Amino acid sequence: VKSSTISLTDCTIRRGMWHDTISLPNTPGFDVIGTIVEMGDTAREISGRFQVGDRVAALVRTGGNARYITVPISSIVRVPGS
Repeated sequence: VKSSTISLTDCTIRRGMWHDTISLPNTPGFDVIGTIVEMGDTAREISGRFQVGDRVAALVRTGGNARYITVPISSIVRVPGS
């Protein structure tokens, strides 16, 4: 993870006011931008669009403020200009 935010969604989750149940403690971070450092076999097989080293962005439910995060290949988009 290169960057992420603390958003209104994160604050709402922490206050217990999110419409869906998320157990605490959790690592906040609803959105991320980073570099693919590793891909599982299935992701490598189904995606000719991405490879290790690509800069990507994703919306995630939680965990975006972690150093590393696992994200389904279907949830990422390429960062423009990369």
